[in-house]
Amino acid sequence: MLQILLQTLRPRRLAMIERKPHEDFNCPNCGVQYKLVRVPAQPGFVGELIHCKNCNQELASTDGENILKYFLVGNRRRARLRVDTLA
Repeated sequence: MLQILLQTLRPRRLAMIERKPHEDFNCPNCGVQYKLVRVPAQPGFVGELIHCKNCNQELASTDGENILKYFLVGNRRRARLRVDTLA
């Protein structure tokens, strides 16, 4: 009974967390937010051009042996126009 209690109190790590299946990525041009997922490429894979959905900046499609997939998760916050009033 004590062993069962100790096993439930032991911290568990999920396999997906250890492998980091995705990471945060921001477009270097406009700052729009993506989740970047790496998938192993098959032999002979030829990458296609990928562009940012917000500013059309070209993004890398591979990083050696991995295919990069970008999933849009948020838009860049637009700066508010500052209006100065003269008294």
